[in-house]
Amino acid sequence: MLDQQLWQRYIDGTVTTAERTDILQWLQSLDDEALEQLLTGGWQEEPPPMPAEHAAHLDNYLVSVMSEKPLVVSSKRRWGWWAAAASLLLLSSSGIWLWKTGKKQTVTAPLMSWRKIKNNTTTISKITLPDKSIVWLTPTSQVDIPDDYAQQARHITLSGEAFFEVVPKAAAPFVVTAGMLHTTVLGTSFNVEAYTNEPTVSISLATGRVSVELPRKGRKDSTLVLFPGAKLIFKKGPQLFTNTHFSIEDTLAWKQGGFILEDVPVAVVFNRLARRFGKTIVFDPAAFSGARFSAKYNHPDLRVVLKNMAFIHSFHYHMRADSIFIY
Repeated sequence: MLDQQLWQRYIDGTVTTAERTDILQWLQSLDDEALEQLLTGGWQEEPPPMPAEHAAHLDNYLVSVMSEKPLVVSSKRRWGWWAAAASLLLLSSSGIWLWKTGKKQTVTAPLMSWRKIKNNTTTISKITLPDKSIVWLTPTSQVDIPDDYAQQARHITLSGEAFFEVVPKAAAPFVVTAGMLHTTVLGTSFNVEAYTNEPTVSISLATGRVSVELPRKGRKDSTLVLFPGAKLIFKKGPQLFTNTHFSIEDTLAWKQGGFILEDVPVAVVFNRLARRFGKTIVFDPAAFSGARFSAKYNHPDLRVVLKNMAFIHSFHYHMRADSIFIY
């Protein structure tokens, strides 16, 4: 019989290499009935809950795994049976079970179903989530929401830019996956910029507090905590973080359709204008290498923005139908 404290340390991931080897050998020595008893009985009827942030992170991992193919656990292959048992016992500490009792049967976890909501308009769209949290979604941006949203963790995926007003719910952390980053909150309001074709991901916090995590394969994850007024910029290529500040007052203007630019590369500004106004902007990126632009427009007009940019950066433009040529 394995010592309960040793087993708990195995679940917590704090055992030594030698102890881990002994535990795996012990699991392999058990027959199917003993494994079933271990899985269904456990060490106590109600295991202590995993910290909310850890459970949310694990949920995200499971979603990513199940979205690729169904998980199949079979008792026909001895090695797969006890290895799966070890994995499933770890999952039990977060209240997630992917195994059902019964011998010589195959259990398939269903694929997670997601709803995709994309803003195909040229104005900011307001989306109310099932828990009454609000998402302000910019044009061409998209959020993916699982059908089991808010049952255990409130997890959504963002492509593009959005401002979130999260209803407090301690039992179900709110997690936004955008680019390579996971942002976890309990109740707060914040902005995320995560456009696929842009080199950075930015997170700006208006109220409350958020934790931003960068998972790293083979290395310790990087986690940062933001406070109101802080803006975190993550460079995708070198995977570097930069801390700066932003004006919280700009949040209201943003939600009302304002166009806020803070030290943004000119090439990125052109891309954002194209998305915002539904245009095709043709330009030579090399001509604007290193050039940046800052401005705030409460009621943006495409011609006014282009005129201001042209004056500062000395270029000409020609508008024809839905295309704009920069030269």
